[in-house]
Parts: sequence; C-alpha cells; structure tokens
Amino acid sequence: MIGSLNGTALTSPELERLLLLLDREPALRGAALGCFADSGLPGAFDRLQDIALHDPDPALRELAAARLEGRAGDETFRLLDAMMADPSPAVRERAARSMAARGEAGADLLKSLAGGGPSQKQKLARRHLLLSGS
Repeated sequence: MIGSLNGTALTSPELERLLLLLDREPALRGAALGCFADSGLPGAFDRLQDIALHDPDPALRELAAARLEGRAGDETFRLLDAMMADPSPAVRERAARSMAARGEAGADLLKSLAGGGPSQKQKLARRHLLLSGS
C-alpha cells in the first residue's frame, strides 16, 4: 500500500499528484516501483506497467520485473510475459526469473512458452524451468 509520511494510505488525489511529480522527476520512478506494485489504488498498476514496458531506461524496466516477483494476479503474469520480449537481455532474464519464482502457476506459464515455436521467450522459459527445477 502506498502510504504518506505519517503512515496513512494515500488517497486517489494524492496518488495523482505523486504521478505528476514522477513525470517531472524521472529519477524518482525507480523508488516508486515497489509502491505501485503493492498498491490497490486505481492507476498504480497501470503506471508500473507503463514503466515496465515503455521506460527508456532498461535498468528501470529490469527493476520493475523484479518488483513483480511477489505480486499475484493475472495482470502480473501478462506483464511478465510481455516483458520476456523486451529488447534488453537483462530485462528478459529478470522477467523470466520473476515468472519462475511464482511457483506452480509461473512454472505452468513457462512450460506453455517452452513448448512453443523457437523464440527468445521459449529459450528463456526452458532455461528458467531448468533453474527452478520445475
């Protein structure tokens, strides 16, 4: 949950102000990724997804993949799947590692990708299935 300095949860208007600040100060986006991953507020996951898929900094996209490791839900699986096609090898690797760490559900998705046609995703899926022992 995104919280204010006094420990209370941010309201939607406060989140909107935070998002505007992040647009103006790109260096703060990395610090906010964990908050976006954990928040249930409308727009928080959308912002995380936007950074994960479109930020020009591959290190930030890789950090987004790492932040998704502990997050449940179909939208997380879809995002990690999309990130496994990122132009950056480091981002693809981190997304596959986060997917493998999702337990049985992550292993099932990696297995479905590993069985597909030859592709970068297939190679990543196979490698991380082997690494995770699934």
